[in-house]
Amino acid sequence: MISAVANGNHHTDYRNSIDDQDFDHSEPLLGPPGAASQQPEQPLRMNIVLGTAPLAQFGVWAITLTVWYNVIFRADWILFSFHPV
Repeated sequence: MISAVANGNHHTDYRNSIDDQDFDHSEPLLGPPGAASQQPEQPLRMNIVLGTAPLAQFGVWAITLTVWYNVIFRADWILFSFHPV
């Protein structure tokens, strides 16, 4: 007797799996709508720590420091050149 897997008739319907039914695909990845929005009574400076802003700021500072480190400390500075700059 040949099994269903051996003869190629094995089919799994992944669209109706139990994991797929547990998720709401209309919800944003960062939380429900309004989760990272500033309230009217909050000051403008609260945007610095609201939502994913700290992660984005960390990334910007890391890239900036990496570029400037390579420009200042790792570059070969030419003190004299015949090129009329």
